[in-house]
Amino acid sequence: MVPRLTIPLAAPVVVDGVRHDALHLRDLKRRDVGAVRGGFDGEVGIALAARLAAVPTAVIYALDEADAERVGFVVSRLLDRVL
Repeated sequence: MVPRLTIPLAAPVVVDGVRHDALHLRDLKRRDVGAVRGGFDGEVGIALAARLAAVPTAVIYALDEADAERVGFVVSRLLDRVL
């Protein structure tokens, strides 16, 4: 089982009046894996990161490039463990 992960953001973002200093990713579920079977492109990766962090996709789109790359790396490593 993949443990819950916290990814601190170097550049916090505010979306809909909520400040996000970190993203807290939950464990990967079977339904998450099924959602990316067709491929892991940018849009699917953004949707999956938002789903795992329980935040709107707007939060992922608002991340600066370095934070977005770090989140994308972590999500892809989580997928590597189960695919």
